[in-house]
Amino acid sequence: MNNCCNSIISLGCISSCEPINTGVTSTVTGTWTAYVSFNGVTLKEDFEGIAGEFLQVPNSWPENMLLTMRLVDPSGNSLADCYSFKNTITVSP
Repeated sequence: MNNCCNSIISLGCISSCEPINTGVTSTVTGTWTAYVSFNGVTLKEDFEGIAGEFLQVPNSWPENMLLTMRLVDPSGNSLADCYSFKNTITVSP
C-alpha cells in the first residue's frame, strides 16, 4: 500500500452532518478504508463502496478543523490523490 499522495484535492468546507462526497466513482463493490489525519493523528474508518457509484465517506470527524483523507480500495491499493476538507460546525434548526 502506498502511503503517499500524488496530489491533494481540496473539497472545501463540508457540513459535519453530511457524508463526504469525493466525486470518485467506485470501481469495485466492497469495504473501502478512509485514513483521516489531523493534528498529527491518523484515524481509520471502514465504509462500503458500490461499483459505479460515488464514494460517500461517513463523516464522523472533528468539527472546525482542516483534515486530510487518503482512500484505500478493498484490495489494499491507495488512490493516487488525497483529499483535504474543513469540517464545519452544523447547527440544527
